[in-house]
Amino acid sequence: LQGDPKVITTETEDAKSVFIANVDLPETASRTERGLDAMRLALSEELLDGPNSGFLRQEASLFVIVISDEDDHSIGPTRYYARWLEHLKGRGDENLVSLSAIVGQQPDGCEGAEAGSRYLEVQTQTDGLFHSICEEDYGPVVEELGINAAGLRRKFYLTQTPQVDTLRVMVYDDEGQACQTAQDCQAGETCNTSGFCAEELESVENGGVWLYESGENAIFFSNDYLPEAGAMIDVAYFRGM
Repeated sequence: LQGDPKVITTETEDAKSVFIANVDLPETASRTERGLDAMRLALSEELLDGPNSGFLRQEASLFVIVISDEDDHSIGPTRYYARWLEHLKGRGDENLVSLSAIVGQQPDGCEGAEAGSRYLEVQTQTDGLFHSICEEDYGPVVEELGINAAGLRRKFYLTQTPQVDTLRVMVYDDEGQACQTAQDCQAGETCNTSGFCAEELESVENGGVWLYESGENAIFFSNDYLPEAGAMIDVAYFRGM
């Protein structure tokens, strides 16, 4: 980078100009792209104790975005980089980390961009987002990335494998109406297992907004629905055998 990069926060003045300066790369004779290794270096202890101090916060999610018209040529398998990212938050908090890729799509890329195959492997392994770098309109891309970066999640991992036909998904406010039975709640609400009045959501199969992904043992909300900031999600079920 040209000069010393700066961590951008809500207190940064003229954040746009600071960002442009951060990504203003010097010309180099080398054309070998090593984006995954650059990510690892940026999050290394050496740089986190120096120029990147304050960037990695233990209590915050880590959302990495790669924008490239080439594939990655870093040394090592992509699973190494995915696991390295996940370990930054510690065991049990792997879902707080993801890598999203704005690159050429598989298998042949798009006009002016080759397929970002290795980036896409890490994106898939960390449950990040993918968008083609050749999109004509970046508005929807930025909106979806912003939603995920802000922590407004669409996917919620379960702690046990459920009997799928017993799944119940409810959304509520933990500062809302407390209850002991459904009679304590307004019409259309139920009393959930946490003791709060909640709205029960239907599954996609029943014309609703959520589906169960057995491969990841997770509840996923469709693009037509997104839990509001601060909303609590309660998933009740009988444990599978």
